[in-house]
Amino acid sequence: MTGKAKKWISVAMAAGIAVTMLSAPAMAEEEAWSVATETDKVSYEDYTAEVGELNPADIPEGVSIGVVLGEPTNEFWTTLGEGMEQGAEKYGVEIDVQYASDASDISGQLGIAEAMVNQDYDVYIMSPLADDTLSTAADMIHEKGKIVLNSVSQVLSNADVFVGADQYEMGKAAAEYCIESLQEGDKVAVVMGAVGTEVNTRRVEGFEETCEAADLVVAAELPAEWDVEEAMNMTRDALTTDPDIKAFFCVNDNMAIGVAEAVKGEGLNPQGDVLVIGVDGITASYDSMREGGQTCSIDQNGLAAGEHCVELAIRMLMGEEVNRCVITSVTAVDYNNMEEYGK
Repeated sequence: MTGKAKKWISVAMAAGIAVTMLSAPAMAEEEAWSVATETDKVSYEDYTAEVGELNPADIPEGVSIGVVLGEPTNEFWTTLGEGMEQGAEKYGVEIDVQYASDASDISGQLGIAEAMVNQDYDVYIMSPLADDTLSTAADMIHEKGKIVLNSVSQVLSNADVFVGADQYEMGKAAAEYCIESLQEGDKVAVVMGAVGTEVNTRRVEGFEETCEAADLVVAAELPAEWDVEEAMNMTRDALTTDPDIKAFFCVNDNMAIGVAEAVKGEGLNPQGDVLVIGVDGITASYDSMREGGQTCSIDQNGLAAGEHCVELAIRMLMGEEVNRCVITSVTAVDYNNMEEYGK
């Protein structure tokens, strides 16, 4: 592999076993880091095809991983956490998964992360609620000579590695789903999350740029800020103002489920008249699809992504070179193929 100029240092783990660890990369000093602009990027499948499977027998005993994720009321985060716990069991390591209290508790999540640093785990996996809100905790981890892996969601610029889906590609996949069902000149709308964050910006860009290239018209951007009730209200207003809208792309499934109900409330069929596409692949979105609600979800395959994060954290801890970005797969799932995915 190329482009992985990293400085490695040897330190002793808490268990007293000498292993090779990654120092804080020069990238930590750069501003506005983004998966979109990073050139040292590889898919998880290509990476593992090159290096082979990780053998649990090669992993030192006593490895411990500290994890900080988003809010447990969002099933995506708990699914990701379950995947990490499965990975820890598979590879025989200890793991402590903790969650923020809610989607807006940025200071509380930072407090959890900083407390976890003091517990001196061997490697850390972090998913900040908003871009770089856990950067001070990452600095503390690097001061201890430990590794930080940024998992799946918002940006953590001074993490050593990002592991997760490409946000732009998720938006692009949603647009491609619309393109298959709509005609040139049809209108679509976007229901946004937290405006200005990497997740929202890149998903919206991927969707809008792909739609516009296929001559679909982006008629509205609705800043719902992840709020389901707000998403529903904005959808009703949008359909009243412009009844020709043929699809809504929601940047997460929670909002998509609500938007589908709002569409049905207007006497329209979200699996025929007006498409409703979300992102994440939570169980509730599958239930909604079964019940004639949400049309499609761009499933981030949370269980697999969580396991991949643990695997790559261990590989880094053992001294293996890992690309700055390892991109995990997503799948467009709708009411036609959903039974293949077992939710």
